[in-house]
Amino acid sequence: MPTRQMATPARSQAVGRTQSTSQSQQIVVSDLFNNVFTSPEERQAFDRLYNTFFKIPLYVVEYQRSSDEIPSLIDIAGQFHLPSAEAARALSAIDCSG
Repeated sequence: MPTRQMATPARSQAVGRTQSTSQSQQIVVSDLFNNVFTSPEERQAFDRLYNTFFKIPLYVVEYQRSSDEIPSLIDIAGQFHLPSAEAARALSAIDCSG
């Protein structure tokens, strides 16, 4: 099982800023990248979160096909080296995006 990475200040800030967006608001990725996350550390953290967002659904499908089970939150967090709370927020964002 992959080991989880500790949340860096930049990653925590990126998660916090995207989390503060209400569910009724659209998140415009280019606006976040160009106007909000401007330091190299913030952009790296945001890029990682963005890439993870699109990889989670594929992982869930592949996991279910290979094991006939849906992965747990712990499985998803471990696969993407995320703390469980960040994995839960990513799943919530995916669910809201629809």
